[in-house]
Amino acid sequence: MQKAQNNFFLYSIFIIIFFIVVYTTNQYGQITQSPSTVGPLSEPDCIVNKKYSLERNMLSGTLIIEKQGYYSLLSLPDMTSVQLPETILEVSESPNKQILIAKQGDGAYNQISAFDARGEILNTFQRKPDWDKEWHLDLRLRWLDEQNFVVGIPPSGSKLIINAITREEQKVFLGDNNKLQFEANQSSGFVIFAPRLDQVLYKATGWVFILKAYEKSDTSMIVWAKHSTSTLATSTPAWSPNGNLIAMPIVNMDGITDLHMLEKFGLDEIKLTDFEKHYNYPMQVLIHSLAWAPDSSLIALNVHIIADEKQQKQKDYDFDKGYLVVVDVKNNNIVDYCNSVTSPLIWSPDGKYIASGNSIIDITNKTSYKITDGKIYGWLITP
Repeated sequence: MQKAQNNFFLYSIFIIIFFIVVYTTNQYGQITQSPSTVGPLSEPDCIVNKKYSLERNMLSGTLIIEKQGYYSLLSLPDMTSVQLPETILEVSESPNKQILIAKQGDGAYNQISAFDARGEILNTFQRKPDWDKEWHLDLRLRWLDEQNFVVGIPPSGSKLIINAITREEQKVFLGDNNKLQFEANQSSGFVIFAPRLDQVLYKATGWVFILKAYEKSDTSMIVWAKHSTSTLATSTPAWSPNGNLIAMPIVNMDGITDLHMLEKFGLDEIKLTDFEKHYNYPMQVLIHSLAWAPDSSLIALNVHIIADEKQQKQKDYDFDKGYLVVVDVKNNNIVDYCNSVTSPLIWSPDGKYIASGNSIIDITNKTSYKITDGKIYGWLITP
């Protein structure tokens, strides 16, 4: 009898705590951040730049190359090239690295085309008048999942989801909230739906970042919110390929950007990096871009350091360039490769290499190889 009463008491306490959390998040979206779990950042482990080419038989897949405004596909390991249409303005590869979508047009885009790794057109979608009427970060080519890409439509924050293979369309609407409105006209505005469309992350007025359970109504419950005095750096957050995690660059009051990770449903926010300490308290740290590895275990960062005069004289880093940092979200390890990289950072399909600029980086052997005279924008799986 006593044991049953104790169990009932514990169960009652659990229910009370649960409803307090739900009420708090629904009213204010405010959940106390979990303790920082910043992992150990290694001493700079610099990559060796090789003048000769990487052994071709070590690579596979198809690189998406841009050179002088024109895009092509470079097949590995035989290094044969296929020219893509000259009207391509922007490209994006699917999370499973099997499909390429491209905005096409003469100056302004008028259609989106889907290609396979051989350069063959899978589908073409003519732009409609209400597609992407406003221009801000949220309107870059973005994938929802392995087959569906996203187009912005009115009202602001709403999306048209298009299947690149079947051409099926689905409209999703952010919905209004009485307390927190989406900032549609801000250059840093974004709305990012989870791959399974069960959650949505967006920026609201007053630099508030919201994650809420998604429903087709205005009553969707806010499960996490974060107030900030600045933007989320120059790169937007990104859902992991498996849809369970969000990588978020967040700037503090001193202008230092660190990488935070938010677990699904927003109940556990983790600070993954402490760049202020690692880079000896520079004036500013920016994360220019981030990229999830295909298996959702690693995040590659392009980190830009802005130093004061004293630090610049030390010449530990070239402070005018970005540097490659890889974060292991499973083992909480961080590796600073201390070599210069440019955005975007592109993972190989097997997660062993990272492409940046005109080179491919072997992150295991810490060696960089020049592979092209152009710039790499994607790495597809060759059928």
